[in-house]
Amino acid sequence: MRRIRTLKIAIIAAAVVASLVGTASAASAATAVSAVTVAASPFTNGASATYTIEFRTSLTGALINGSSTITLSGLNGTFPASAGAYSIDAQAHLGVASAISGGGSSVTLTMPTLVAAAANTIVTVTATGVTNPAAGNYTANVNTSVDTTPTASSAYTIGAATILNTSGGDKQSVPISTAFPIHLGASLKNGTTPVLEGGVQVVFTAVPGITGASATFANGTATTTATTGPTGVATATPLTANGIVGAFTVTASAPALALPVATYTETNLAQGVPGAPTGVSATAGDASAAVSWVDPASNGG
Repeated sequence: MRRIRTLKIAIIAAAVVASLVGTASAASAATAVSAVTVAASPFTNGASATYTIEFRTSLTGALINGSSTITLSGLNGTFPASAGAYSIDAQAHLGVASAISGGGSSVTLTMPTLVAAAANTIVTVTATGVTNPAAGNYTANVNTSVDTTPTASSAYTIGAATILNTSGGDKQSVPISTAFPIHLGASLKNGTTPVLEGGVQVVFTAVPGITGASATFANGTATTTATTGPTGVATATPLTANGIVGAFTVTASAPALALPVATYTETNLAQGVPGAPTGVSATAGDASAAVSWVDPASNGG
């Protein structure tokens, strides 16, 4: 009997220990912030800029005023070493970081004495006097003293766009009066580096060739305007060849750029000769014949 009672006590103790281990593991599971974005203004390489870093705390990631910390890591450019260069905004309260540590590619900021952030809340850190790095596309990481796993931001661009490049739809050929299969695209670049800038207007214009060959966009004219999306690419509406055989060009232009024009070369082809029908048969009638056939695979288009 004593042996059975001892065994029961041992099993219960083991279960309690396992439960405690599971509770400790769940409590110590690392959480992370989300929706991290970085923006620099101006974003010219080498310029002194103001950076805005935004993120959302986790469902358990509340930050305490005056004690919780925010760490910005994987930084590029030269970030100030003074706490006064960093302001933190959360829940409609704004204040200057109460302390700073680190430097180089990683800075840790202590929450302002009068600013706290609840769980699942947007927090915005503004850094002034940052020296932008060389032109390129970058990311940065954010974690806090509560949400300890670093989260990478979406990519941001340093370096203003200087060149407009073709990014799709160049050197296509279709029969006359037919739509070109690939939409024309134009992309922003700084040298060879893509610039991820939205909101830039690009004008596409079809220029007739020497034969009069040309095309129209979805609006029925030779000109259309498109706006770059967040990847820095503008895409024109569908382009349809006119009824004249020959080559022509299309230009894409963004006048604010140093090299503002990209050029596409397109070709309108003659309609081909239809293929021969197959399975032709005729059934005689009274002074007539009923003829049937299978249409050819190609209609010459």
